[in-house]
Amino acid sequence: MSLTIASVNVNGIRAATKIRNEDNPGMLAWLTETPADVVLMQEVRATVDQAHAALAPALEQGWNLEVAPAEAPGAKGRAGVGILSRTPLDDVTFGIPTFEDAGRFIAATLHDGTRVGSLYLPSGSAGTAKQDEKYRFLDEFEALLSGGRTSIRTWSSAATGTSVTAARI
Repeated sequence: MSLTIASVNVNGIRAATKIRNEDNPGMLAWLTETPADVVLMQEVRATVDQAHAALAPALEQGWNLEVAPAEAPGAKGRAGVGILSRTPLDDVTFGIPTFEDAGRFIAATLHDGTRVGSLYLPSGSAGTAKQDEKYRFLDEFEALLSGGRTSIRTWSSAATGTSVTAARI
């Protein structure tokens, strides 16, 4: 069985799902046509409830959604990552240590045991505090990939009435 994964910088999920004109019907139309089994999203720029509302028609068509919003001070409305899947997602992990609420990483396990993740790296210019933050992020992410760390966080959605506690990646 094959698995098709798409990675999309949505540049704001609410804007991405808007129908602009017949040449740009938005992300919802794309989701009805894509052969992708999983869509990894970056720059969601929305709360969990806002993302569920924006993607409600796709969710009604059977897509499953998990979102790690940016909730750190000064980060709301920026970053945010998510996973859309045609099958339910298990063992969802949000964030990495010291960046749990930055909306930079989410991972989940598909029904066949495949682990997928969406990553939105911080940017940085040489010699700046932003570059130092990026290096700290990369150090933490490397440790996570090598299996030495866990990140535990709980997110809940009023839209779906669900609560998810992060698990080890």
